[in-house]
Amino acid sequence: MRKTKTRIKVFNLLTLVFLATIIFYVAFSICLHSFNVNLASQLAQNEAKIEALSAEVDAITIQVKELTDYNRVMDTVDSDMNSNTSIVVSIENGAN
Repeated sequence: MRKTKTRIKVFNLLTLVFLATIIFYVAFSICLHSFNVNLASQLAQNEAKIEALSAEVDAITIQVKELTDYNRVMDTVDSDMNSNTSIVVSIENGAN
């Protein structure tokens, strides 16, 4: 009779440990899934921000190129105006 009670207690203890392990596994899986969902959401937001910033960088790059071209033209005009050469513009009358 004593062996039977001991076996039942051991069986109950093993069952309890098994159930606790399953409960812990399920809870841990739920936490990990929630964490992964949050990370995926943040990743999507960051990718959208990166695309927006990339578009802004492209726009600024175009503006810088335009300003560089403008400055180059203005430097040419300034050097032409500072030189001793004169610019002659003639307008002909097309009616004659």
